[in-house]
Amino acid sequence: WSNPTTWVPARLPKEGDRVLVSQHTHVRYDVESKDIIRLVQVVGTLQFARDRNTELHIGLLTVQNSSVCSESGFACDFRGVKQLGEPRESFSSQRPQLLVGTPEAPIPSRYTVKIRLHYLHGMDKNDAPGLICCGARMEIHGSPLNRTWVKLGADVSEGDTTVTLAEEVTGWKVG
Repeated sequence: WSNPTTWVPARLPKEGDRVLVSQHTHVRYDVESKDIIRLVQVVGTLQFARDRNTELHIGLLTVQNSSVCSESGFACDFRGVKQLGEPRESFSSQRPQLLVGTPEAPIPSRYTVKIRLHYLHGMDKNDAPGLICCGARMEIHGSPLNRTWVKLGADVSEGDTTVTLAEEVTGWKVG
């Protein structure tokens, strides 16, 4: 993503752009950017880096077998979709892919991947913001968590604007 020669024209995608990751193209997303990209259409492979923090601000991210960049009316193309029992490798090499880690290689716990969705003026509110995957592969895997809960210090009621955590949570000190 951060190499200008990846793109036509030869410049990095910037705020408001519509970006196409074309078929047979593998792009490694390796930046922390606050620019809000209007649309990323993945027909090839978009794979997030596993060796750094990454951040993508996006109006619409679509992963589908179509080079037509559209912000609405998603009709999935299921031609060639993996048949039951077919190895995942043969499926994934032929179909569009969004890879944020994989079961075999999750995002390491010391790094974060942030995909932040934004509504942008002129988008159809029935379709955007969104992350759409049609007849494609979308994998999102991080390292296993050593704790998947937090102990509350007080009950929370509907309408509350703050949450109180317990004084000490498994070796953590709050404060």
